[in-house]
Amino acid sequence: MTAMASYGPAHHKYATATPLPLRPSVVQFAPEHETNVYIDNPRTSWEEVTCTWYTSSEYSAFRQDCRACLRQLQQQQAHETSPVATVTQIMELLYTTVTQVDYVLDDAQVLVDKLNRASPNHNHKGKTLPPLTQRLFGQLYAPQHWIGLGLEYRYHGFLKEDALERRESLQTVVGDIQREYTYGLWTSNEVPEEFRESCLHFSQVSSLMAQFLAMAQYQATTA
Repeated sequence: MTAMASYGPAHHKYATATPLPLRPSVVQFAPEHETNVYIDNPRTSWEEVTCTWYTSSEYSAFRQDCRACLRQLQQQQAHETSPVATVTQIMELLYTTVTQVDYVLDDAQVLVDKLNRASPNHNHKGKTLPPLTQRLFGQLYAPQHWIGLGLEYRYHGFLKEDALERRESLQTVVGDIQREYTYGLWTSNEVPEEFRESCLHFSQVSSLMAQFLAMAQYQATTA
């Protein structure tokens, strides 16, 4: 089990007490269209090409449908007794579980086993209840909740805010590494590993949460 590094204002082993001079973080990119190479595809007709890609009007319809779903979910979420409010509580529990992992973990099944051990099966009216995660996953994507499939990070505010903070922190750290490399604080051999560890520190939460959601969706489709 490998512990994850902790990142802060001076998170690198070569961090100095004196701040390094900052460089503009905005990178401008101007593509050179005249260097593009166009290759004809005689096997595909223009009609097939137009059927392959969504049109702008179709994308607009997708966005409108998404906004309508979000409004419906948010209205239901405001009522504590609604199924969506229950789903929000389950999402918070699962997300809290993955954010507490401070070591490198590839398989979320380890966390599933941990949750089940922490909450042993209890007898209810003479019947043994299923494992905790099986009950939680079963509620996440019950038929009445499928409207929220794929929108988890849109209508669960705490997921959205935390993901945004992690993305911004990652961008800051990557900029720090690039700037430190420019000033000779990293070698070309060390930079890739530092990038990998930095990205893992901020992205592991999303990876583990995605595995949780995939387990719940699989359970919903096989129940």
